[in-house]
Amino acid sequence: MSDRLGQAPWCGPPRQGWEVVALRRVATIINGGTPTADESYWGGSIPFVTPPDLNGLDGRPILKTSRSLTQSGASQSGIAPPGSVVVSTRAPIGHIGRSAVRASFNQGCHALVPGPRIAERFLGYVLVAARPEMVANGLGTTFVELSGSGLGTLRVPLPPVLEQRQIADFLDRETAEIDAFIADQDRLIKLLSERRSALAASLFLPGDSTISGRLMRLLTDRPTYGVLVPEYVDADDGVSFVRVGDLDRLAENETLPKISQGQSCEYSRTVLNGGEVLLGVVGKMGKSVVAPKWLSGGNVARAVAVFRCQYPQDASVLNLWFSTSHFLSQAESATSGDSVQPTLGMKEVASFVVNWPADHGVSQTVIANCTQLEVTIAEARRAIDLSRERRAALITAAVTGQLGVRAGRPKTVRGTCEAGLTTNQRGHHD
Repeated sequence: MSDRLGQAPWCGPPRQGWEVVALRRVATIINGGTPTADESYWGGSIPFVTPPDLNGLDGRPILKTSRSLTQSGASQSGIAPPGSVVVSTRAPIGHIGRSAVRASFNQGCHALVPGPRIAERFLGYVLVAARPEMVANGLGTTFVELSGSGLGTLRVPLPPVLEQRQIADFLDRETAEIDAFIADQDRLIKLLSERRSALAASLFLPGDSTISGRLMRLLTDRPTYGVLVPEYVDADDGVSFVRVGDLDRLAENETLPKISQGQSCEYSRTVLNGGEVLLGVVGKMGKSVVAPKWLSGGNVARAVAVFRCQYPQDASVLNLWFSTSHFLSQAESATSGDSVQPTLGMKEVASFVVNWPADHGVSQTVIANCTQLEVTIAEARRAIDLSRERRAALITAAVTGQLGVRAGRPKTVRGTCEAGLTTNQRGHHD
């Protein structure tokens, strides 16, 4: 069957008047490589593109790279002429950027040099839309990789070149508005996070309003680790199991993996009643949450420690303290000798010094204010996620012909995004 027949699986039937062709028919595919460590190869004027350099570009120009090559170094690598589209094809698959200058790239990337039948910017957007298809076509056991030949078989829609440019112009405008909205929300999140951190830290400052002592004094017993090697089950009578990655999802009553009742009983000290403070103690420190009541009977992983306060009302205060620099600095000091990854010992953390607020009323006020900030931050993150989904959907609709770009400009996407903002977000945004 000819490459000009059939349809692209990721975009459905071609629009009337459009072709669907194999990528190799409209672009030259160049393999990448990495020179040796010879000093004469590195530090020159030729950008050296790797997958991390493409992260988040989604078809935008490549403005900077972490390393560069000399002319002799570039001869040991792949060389892409100006106007090429560079796509990562392993670790991970699907980061995409456009190079306005001559550039080199490593073996984790391929460069696509557009032929006369496809416009550079349109090709970049097509690859962004086809990312799920590229990922699905990746092969490998140690790491998943999309070969150059596999990339070449990707079927892409091919409207007339003039229409390609019109689509790219439209997407440039619309995605720029979405990107500006996302940038606004990122700044809002940073600002609110800084406020929350400052507010939390103010509660634990040493002075007349706090009482200094060891963390253990606040607890009913020493904190303890959870299940070392979980045995997951699908049974309806399994026990909910909390891992470090689940700590920021518990408030939403997310479905958790399950372990057997028998294994949970072996780790009876960490069986939850609800109201305990759960802290991640392996890797990055500071992620914590108060266990919700619906989690009663559940258990935790080895990387999660359970803290039971003598007074239930102290749990929310302790949870706040775990996010402060006072705790984090002690955790860093306690784990500084770890060679693989930071792992906080229970004996060490129980001996940490806490400046505990003496006025319960003040504590509750600060916690309420921090909680409101957290709600607004979560709303901003959801707005970002929704905007990214809309951005991806807009690109796919435009490059596959589902959206008639020439028929007129649709409603501004930024306005659609802003329509879902809360009053608090609009105030910060404006």
